[in-house]
Amino acid sequence: MGIPLARQERDWYRIGLRIYRSTMSHWVIRCSQEWLEPVFERMHQVVMKVCTVLMGDETRIQCNKEPGKKASSECWRNAKN
Repeated sequence: MGIPLARQERDWYRIGLRIYRSTMSHWVIRCSQEWLEPVFERMHQVVMKVCTVLMGDETRIQCNKEPGKKASSECWRNAKN
């Protein structure tokens, strides 16, 4: 449903089903372990065959004393900066 489990619990209760959020939480965890974890592991194996180093960072920082930029503007930094 794309809504928090607490809200889903109330919605289900309103239509006559008593499904606790702890039960739904266990379902989510189990599904992710059984279905998503193997996909992640396979993707990881493939990437590690191709790349020895993999890094990603999209941290925004304030541009203080950078040529051509206002001090209040934001910048993207990458590994070479």
